[in-house]
Amino acid sequence: MVHKLAFAALLVSPALAAANPLSTDANYPASARSEAQILQPRFLPEPANPVQRAARAFGNCVRDEARALPADLAAEAAAASLMQRCAVPFQAIAQAADAAIAEARWSEGRKQVARAQLRARLDLVPQRVAASLRDRSAMSNLLAR
Repeated sequence: MVHKLAFAALLVSPALAAANPLSTDANYPASARSEAQILQPRFLPEPANPVQRAARAFGNCVRDEARALPADLAAEAAAASLMQRCAVPFQAIAQAADAAIAEARWSEGRKQVARAQLRARLDLVPQRVAASLRDRSAMSNLLAR
């Protein structure tokens, strides 16, 4: 029972991680990385899971579009702009996760819980994008000193 709900949580985790336009490398503290290193695309193998593929596409969109934003744009406004520009890949995450939940061999009650958890997590993505942009701005300010 618990492992089935954990599966639903795992479906959404890559989507939320991909929403972060800044890659984080656990081996290096943020202060040791330059902005160029942070914004550098990572070449990873293509994910096998449709949800992960959709999440990667969304993350790539956010990363690429974030580069085009004016530096003085407030994080919340920038996040709203990114969410609008990347709406199609973001919706693809929800569609892929909904399909995975629908295909799961769960009771309808469990599926409804998984869908509610999915929506709640996806609703947090714009705030996470804004937080990442604030972190990027803080990093840029630190590096400019």
